[in-house]
Amino acid sequence: MKKLYCLLLACLFSFPLLQAQNIAVHQYRRVANTDMAEYLRRETTYWKKFVEQEVKKGNLLMWTVLQRIGGEDQENQPNILLINVYKDIDKPINWGGITDMFPNARMEDMSPFGLSKDVLTVYVRNLGNNIRSSSYDPNANNFVWILYHPVNNLNTHLTFESEKWKPLVERSWKEGKNSMVGWGNGVILNPESPAFPYLAFSYDIYPSLKAALGGGFADDFEIPDGYFNDLIGNYAGTRDRHLYRVVTTVSAPNN
Repeated sequence: MKKLYCLLLACLFSFPLLQAQNIAVHQYRRVANTDMAEYLRRETTYWKKFVEQEVKKGNLLMWTVLQRIGGEDQENQPNILLINVYKDIDKPINWGGITDMFPNARMEDMSPFGLSKDVLTVYVRNLGNNIRSSSYDPNANNFVWILYHPVNNLNTHLTFESEKWKPLVERSWKEGKNSMVGWGNGVILNPESPAFPYLAFSYDIYPSLKAALGGGFADDFEIPDGYFNDLIGNYAGTRDRHLYRVVTTVSAPNN
């Protein structure tokens, strides 16, 4: 109930903005190490080409395959994150239509589902704060930190990110003191459970693994005193934070 109240409160403060946003689906999968190469081959050989057509039709705004890097319990945790951003979540996509594109290939040889196990599906609403530096290259071998935030007051968190964090990142780019090349955030719509106590998510994009592990901001970048005071006491637990390699992505213009 608390989570629902916080979500409704945030929507009341930003309803005109939310009307224009799109829903993304984060699908976490577990792929055996012995099947990983074949799984990624199927995603990049068949499904990427299918998704490119769906993006051209306007049904999808973005599709991305991410492979987890490092982390704890690597033998059991999900190691693939598939992100779909829909223009209209209620408009169905005929995923089976891939057979029309590859009439000489069997579905069982194209489908990644037989090589993976679905672990978790998270529905999120992007908030239009997707910013990129001038050095961002969508075709580069980028790395992404995905973060889920457990907060007591969702509106406080979102206000901080939009009014303070986003401008800080943009200033650091202008000063050439941040290796991060992209950032964005959003609200978690589902699931809602004690096992998944997060209300918001964000992501940080880096151009290399070294940059992703390096912390982003330069040592001499100045952050004002008391900058993080608004967040004191608002975190209700530890953030869920994992690093991924971008395997492949398809995106509509301006997404």
